[in-house]
Amino acid sequence: MVQMPVSTRRTSLSLLLIGGGFLVLQAVVTVCGDYGYFIDEFYYLACARRLAWGYVDHPPLAPLVLAMTRLVLGESPLAIRVPAFLAGAVIVWSAGRMVFELGGGCWAALTTAATVAVAPGVLAVTGFFSVNAFEALAWVLFTWTLVRLLRTGDQRLWMALGLLAGLGFESKHTMLTLVAAASAGLVTTRARALLWNRWAAWGAALALALATPNVIWQVVNGFPSLEFYRNAATLKNLPASPAVVVVGQLQLMGLLTAPVWLVGLGWVLLTRDGGSWRGLGVAFILLFLLLIGSRQSRPDRLLGLYPMLVAAGAVAIERRVHRSGGRAAVTTLVLAGCLPGLPVVIPVLPPATLSRYVAWLGVETSTERGKTSPIPQLLADRTEWEPFVAQVAAVYRSLSPDDRRQALIYAPSYGQAGAIDLLGRADGLPRTIAGQNSYWHWSEREGVDSEVLIAIGANPDDLRALFRDVEQVGVTTCTYCMSWRRGMPIDVARRSIAPVSSIWARARHYE
Repeated sequence: MVQMPVSTRRTSLSLLLIGGGFLVLQAVVTVCGDYGYFIDEFYYLACARRLAWGYVDHPPLAPLVLAMTRLVLGESPLAIRVPAFLAGAVIVWSAGRMVFELGGGCWAALTTAATVAVAPGVLAVTGFFSVNAFEALAWVLFTWTLVRLLRTGDQRLWMALGLLAGLGFESKHTMLTLVAAASAGLVTTRARALLWNRWAAWGAALALALATPNVIWQVVNGFPSLEFYRNAATLKNLPASPAVVVVGQLQLMGLLTAPVWLVGLGWVLLTRDGGSWRGLGVAFILLFLLLIGSRQSRPDRLLGLYPMLVAAGAVAIERRVHRSGGRAAVTTLVLAGCLPGLPVVIPVLPPATLSRYVAWLGVETSTERGKTSPIPQLLADRTEWEPFVAQVAAVYRSLSPDDRRQALIYAPSYGQAGAIDLLGRADGLPRTIAGQNSYWHWSEREGVDSEVLIAIGANPDDLRALFRDVEQVGVTTCTYCMSWRRGMPIDVARRSIAPVSSIWARARHYE
C-alpha cells in the first residue's frame, strides 16, 4: 500500500482544521450577532413542514434536509443553519483537496482553502439555510470529481458525476447549466473521448433517474418553476450591465483574489501543464458569457466554479514562485483583500454601525427591484422580525373572542407569512395565507375564506369588495429592514360579502 507523505498528511489535517474553523466562525457570528432569521428561512421551514416532490421556486432536496434537521436539532437560527455551515466547510476542504488533483503541493492547498474560507461569496451563501448553499456545494463536488476524472481517466467516476448531477438538480435546477457547460467544454477539447463509453451513459441515466421525481412534479403542476424563473428575471432581480456583472464577479471572491483565479483560468486554458482541465476553463467562460447576456444582478450564480479556479491559480503560482517569502506575500495579500468585505456579508457589526460602514465603502445594498435599506439586503432581511410579529399579535389580541376564533391572517409575502407562522405560535396566532410561490397553493388547499381577516399590505379595494367592515388598525414599522416591509397597512376586515376564494386566483404571484 502506498503511504501518503508526512507533509501531505499534515496538510490534509490542516485542511480539516480550516474547514472546521469556517464552521465555527459561522456558528459564532450567528449566536453572537444582532440578527435573526433570514427571510427565506421562514419559507424553507414552511416547506419542511409540507414535504413534497417540488415547490414553485426550488426542488425538494433542501426542504427534506431541513425537515430532518428540525426534528433532531430544532428550529432555532443556529440549528437550521448547521447544514449550510457544513456545506461551507466541505466547500473549503474540497477546494484544498482539489489542489492535489491538479498537481499542486501543500502551500497551494492551504492557500486555496484559506482563500475560499474568507471569500465573501462563500461566507454569504453558506451563512444561513438556503438552497444556494447546497447549489454551491454540488457544483464544487461536481467540478472536483470532473478534475479527478480528467486526471486519471477513471471512467467509473461518471457514476459519481451522475449522482452529483442528479442530487444537484434536486437541490437547484441551475445544475443543468453546469452540466451543459461542462459537456460543451469537454466536447471542444481532447477530453471528448471520455464522453463516449458505457460508464458515461450509466452516469447520465443515474442523473436522469434522480431528477425524474421533480420533473414529474413540474409536469403535473404545469411547470410553475418556469414561470417563477421568468418572473424573477424580469420583475425581481435588478438588471445589470456587463460592467456591473464583471465587478460583481471580482467582489464575489474578494478583489485581491482575482489575480489568483484569473491566473488559474489562464493556466487551464492556455498552458500545456493545465491543458488537461481545459474543458473546465471553457465551461467557466461559457457560463460567464451567459451571465453577462442575461444581465442579471446575481453574481453568486458562478460561485461554485471559483474554488476550482482558485485551486488552479494557486498551483500555477506555486510552480513559479519558489521562495517562501514570495509565497507568504501572495497568501497575505489574497487574504487581506477579503477582509474589508466580510462585515458586509456576515453579521459581525450591529445594524447602526454597519450602515455607516457600507456608506463609507460605497457598497450597493440591494440586488432586487424597489428594495432598499441602510444595510446590505443579505443582512437587512435578518432584522426586526420579532417586532413585526408582535405588532400582528397585538392586533389579534385586540379582537373579541368570537372574532379570534374565526380569524385568518393575510400576508403579502412568503417571508412575512412564514415569520407569523413560526414566531406567532407563542401568541396563538391563527393560520396565515399568502399568495407568493408555494404559499399560494398551500393557502388554497387549506382554505382562504373567513369572516374575519387580519390583512397586512392588502389592496384596500379588494378588502372592501370582500368585507363590509374594513378598518386600518396599524402600519408596519422597521428601521433597517428592506423598504418594502415598511409602511404596510394592517387592516381588520369583518362581515364577509364574498369569499376570499373568489379572487384568490388573482392573489397568486411567483417571484
